Amino acid sequence: MTFGGDFAIHLKSHFLQLVNLSSNDISKRPNNSELYFEEDNLDDLLEKLKEYGSIEYIHAIKEQPWGQRVIRFYDPDMHIIEVGESMESVARRFLSQGFSIEETAKRISMPEEFVQQCFNKNN
Repeated sequence: MTFGGDFAIHLKSHFLQLVNLSSNDISKRPNNSELYFEEDNLDDLLEKLKEYGSIEYIHAIKEQPWGQRVIRFYDPDMHIIEVGESMESVARRFLSQGFSIEETAKRISMPEEFVQQCFNKNN
């Protein structure tokens, strides 16, 4: 479910699968929810995070089935922080790799019109 402010609610089963945690793990810690942010250059963000050194990562950058790359880690209070590429960045990445607009739309599960807009912004 998504609301006007890009607030998303996941089913618990879907969320557990995305973060690779068991149901028991998620109920014993304050990691029963996550804050989600988007970053166009995830690799640069990862380099900046390395400067802090003491971050506990849930997982390194991984690619979701729809092509979006994300990273998850805990804040100091052990809440989950997820940072993912914007879908516009994902579309631009696939287009730059030579995917057609149609192939990109199918790969990232977005409408062709959205991918076309991303393409037009690049050119």
